Amino acid sequence: MAKNYMNEIQEDFQLYTEGLDYKTRIDLFTEVDRNNRFYSDRQWDGVKSFGLPTPQFNIIKRVGNYKISSMMANSIKILYSIERGTPEQQAEVEKLNKYTETLWEKLKMEASCENVLKDGFIQGDGGTYHYWDELYDTKEKYGEETIKGNICKEEIDNVCIFPSDCNNPIINTADRPIQPYMLIVFRRVVKSIKEEAKGNKVPEHEINMIAPDEETYYTAGDRGKVELDENNRDDMGKANVILKMWPNPKTGTIWARKSTKHVVIKKDWDTGLKLYPIAMMNWEPVKNSFHGMSEVTAMIPNQIYINKSAAMIMLATMYVSYPKLLYDKTRIAQPSNQIGVAIGVNGETSGAAQYLNPGQISNDVYKWFEMVIQYTKDMMGANETALGDTSVTKTASGIIALQEAAAVPLESIQRRFYQYVEDIALIWMDFFTSKYNLPRTITYMDKGQEVNDQLDMSILKDAKFNVKVDVGPSSRWSEAASMETLDNLLDKQLISDIEYFERLPDGFIKDKQGLIDSRKAMQEQEAQAAAQQPEQPAAQQQMPSMDEILAEMSPEELAAIEADPTLINEFMGGMENGS
Repeated sequence: MAKNYMNEIQEDFQLYTEGLDYKTRIDLFTEVDRNNRFYSDRQWDGVKSFGLPTPQFNIIKRVGNYKISSMMANSIKILYSIERGTPEQQAEVEKLNKYTETLWEKLKMEASCENVLKDGFIQGDGGTYHYWDELYDTKEKYGEETIKGNICKEEIDNVCIFPSDCNNPIINTADRPIQPYMLIVFRRVVKSIKEEAKGNKVPEHEINMIAPDEETYYTAGDRGKVELDENNRDDMGKANVILKMWPNPKTGTIWARKSTKHVVIKKDWDTGLKLYPIAMMNWEPVKNSFHGMSEVTAMIPNQIYINKSAAMIMLATMYVSYPKLLYDKTRIAQPSNQIGVAIGVNGETSGAAQYLNPGQISNDVYKWFEMVIQYTKDMMGANETALGDTSVTKTASGIIALQEAAAVPLESIQRRFYQYVEDIALIWMDFFTSKYNLPRTITYMDKGQEVNDQLDMSILKDAKFNVKVDVGPSSRWSEAASMETLDNLLDKQLISDIEYFERLPDGFIKDKQGLIDSRKAMQEQEAQAAAQQPEQPAAQQQMPSMDEILAEMSPEELAAIEADPTLINEFMGGMENGS
């Protein structure tokens, strides 16, 4: 007899409702929406302007983009290793490490990591959910069995994830899940939900119960609350899908269930994973809280003040920048400011009209306006050089030094970001060991060449893995620093011109290789010409240095030269003649 899932549906929806209540009490939904507005240049929404101009000096966005790009400047690589592995196992791990680079590119992890950092900066948290696409066809067979499935991922907003323990930010350790359960809520088109339910053999009458809802209030951002109006076409509307995951102590794996408000679209199934396939990052951790703190929240009052101050300055300049015309109405009937137009005056012209000098805005207003902007940037850990102003120093080394100093406040955030990437690496390894149960062909780059190879995870079945995130050095000023160093080495003649050209950054000059080849050909011609010249006498081939000459002189000769320095020329002439 089929299991009745009504109790489970009600339980999952109740857990979802409790999660919404918690997020509402910590004001997360309001904060996320407001922060997104300020980042997205909608800073006057909800602010009373009272007829003032509404300028925007978006300090928040500029500093946020700088911090995100600074953390994304370094190249990231996932490296696996095993303890006390056999040579065969070590070779397989090496292939796996190369394949992770391919997977990193395939899942577009660079763009995904940037989006997660952006979500963290604006909303306080960013994260991804990984899943196994069972329908993916590798077009490959092992014996008679078709190899299917592939790792996929999608980013999740912090308003859509509901942990069982809201006071614990840890989801997994390196080898086991921590949270008793995890909920993720997705907005999906009803048509796709019904197709998935049909693929999972859900009865037709239950599929017909799947209907669109209007529960968009709890999505992130104002645009997420506006969906396509499909003119009452129910299948094209959207509905919430609740994914619940929990560890099963009997199997030692993560189980899952997927449902809408009234229907289970995928019954309890064993994912085969030992960890929750969820990786989250707090921008700034909050003690005893799953959710982190956004940097935008604290800067909004400053941003409002900057915009209002700019509005007041603009309004003042509109009123006082131009002088007012005063005229005697008894003598001037129709005054005019038009150029070259004659003005009729009744009687004497003296004193008939004059301009009233406007009041002046205090320089303290401008000074304080600039100071607030600068202090706001400083408090957010971003100086002018870090934001791209190179007027402080023109040298690459000076720019790099100032950049490194400005990057110090980012180090703690960067460590959390690298921990997030390490969590992803652990999730990938969980998929490799549980889903790659048949040898499959993998593609990776080796020494600039594309290689097709076989990955057999059964060789690593009993291996104990270690994970490391390798961060390569990189800087937006690395080419400038390289050029400055190369120029100094060439000026001091410590490298040849060919060595200089060979080390120029790619794309810096056109046809670099052609220039190198022409220089090598020129040097070969010079060498051949030198070889054809007659050999010079030994005395002319190498003249001793002045220090060597003085070292061979007797005390009497040194005293004579000290008394008459011109005698040194006689000694030098004698040596040139071979005497």
